[in-house]
Amino acid sequence: LFTSDFAVPSGVNLRGETQQGAVLNIGNNNIRFITSQGLELGDFNSTNRPTNIQFSNFTIKRTTGQLTLSGVADSEFNAVKFLGGYTLGDGVTIATAPAAVFWQNSLVGTRTTNVTFEKCVFQENAISTKCLQNTVFDTDIRFQDCEFFVNDTAVYVEGVATQGTRWQINDCEFEEIAKQAFRSTQGRNTLIQRSKFKNVGNGVNGAAYPSTEMVYFGEKEGNQLVDCSSDRQQAA
Repeated sequence: LFTSDFAVPSGVNLRGETQQGAVLNIGNNNIRFITSQGLELGDFNSTNRPTNIQFSNFTIKRTTGQLTLSGVADSEFNAVKFLGGYTLGDGVTIATAPAAVFWQNSLVGTRTTNVTFEKCVFQENAISTKCLQNTVFDTDIRFQDCEFFVNDTAVYVEGVATQGTRWQINDCEFEEIAKQAFRSTQGRNTLIQRSKFKNVGNGVNGAAYPSTEMVYFGEKEGNQLVDCSSDRQQAA
């Protein structure tokens, strides 16, 4: 049980004995990352920022607390479960709601990039992953074999026109997502492939009563869905 923020230095490998048995109950506190010298986000630069972090095999239980990845690069999250308290029908303002995983990109030298989420579970979060970016540059994020279950919006990107959101979402499952599995206001070259959408974009209704699109790209160029499937038979 954490009663304050948990600061994790660059280069740390944090591993649980079992995903269900090792639970970090952060509540309203955040997990944030610092340099190997203990410097905070405001002092990050392209040579000292947190890198080579590995989290695996445990649960992060939260209310409004976030895993804050701003400035982190070259890191991996494997078999981590992000467990919140959201239920379908809860009112959510996407621009202000805290996410299970959050980062903000402002400078190319400290952008969050080359980060992989593999076999992670994002359960009962209003928003599972949120990225805010205010400058044009490319980033690479990968979701591989992840599960998103009972979310308002699973992955949200708020950016600027022509930014390279060169993300891959591979072999993931989205189920009971009230709005979108993926939503970007701007960004190019996102690839979503071999993923499954079950009861996505229907609010609190079933697949026979769709209410929104399942995936929304704010820009047309380079964004693709390949070999995906859903249980929806009607257009929203």
